[in-house]
Amino acid sequence: PDPGSGDLDGKNNGVDDSHKKMKRKRASPSQLLVLNRVFNQTSFPSTELRAQLGEQLSMSPRTVQIWFQNKRQALRTQGRSR
Repeated sequence: PDPGSGDLDGKNNGVDDSHKKMKRKRASPSQLLVLNRVFNQTSFPSTELRAQLGEQLSMSPRTVQIWFQNKRQALRTQGRSR
């Protein structure tokens, strides 16, 4: 292979198969209900709470964390536009 192409091994463009990008899944209305309820009590859930929510909602704690980050950012953005 061309050494300047960034192709590490000539097989899968240097992409590690264990980190394949998942297709984006939107939270279901029932998941959103729980997430928004918790958000109204705390916008920064603890690691334990994120793990608990993930278990309860069949989501990974990381997905829960990202949902909270996005929600906080949406509120900030909304506050600026008013």
